[in-house]
Amino acid sequence: MPLLALTLLTAEQRVHAIAAAVGIERALRAVCYAATAVAGGLTWAAERAPDLLPAGTLPIVFWTAAAAALLAALGARARTEHRTDPKRERRLRFWRGPLGRSLFRVAGIGIGPRPGRAPTEAAPPSPDLTVGVVGERFFQGRAEQVT
Repeated sequence: MPLLALTLLTAEQRVHAIAAAVGIERALRAVCYAATAVAGGLTWAAERAPDLLPAGTLPIVFWTAAAAALLAALGARARTEHRTDPKRERRLRFWRGPLGRSLFRVAGIGIGPRPGRAPTEAAPPSPDLTVGVVGERFFQGRAEQVT
């Protein structure tokens, strides 16, 4: 389901749509594992007991299982990429990593406040800090009432 369509759904509908997509991915992954196991088992059986299968069926069954595993893996990967944004995650990981931070430090060399301009006000405190201060005042007032 396209991301735009997901934004138009209610929260409950979104949960069901994402759960269905994840279920499809898991089913495709299971098919991939099963087909890979069949191909591996056929290879092992051909090595250990070559007369086990009728002549000419081993390559057909092997390549069918291998193709099914490949298609299931590609389908699961496509569904996962449809649900997530791996390129953006990769870029974010790069810029948050040591090399990205170093590049930002190098890019910031020589950048400072412009002369003749008043320094800007400090950014407002984080909401988390504000809530923490209010919470501390609340509990201080409670402690004074108790004692």
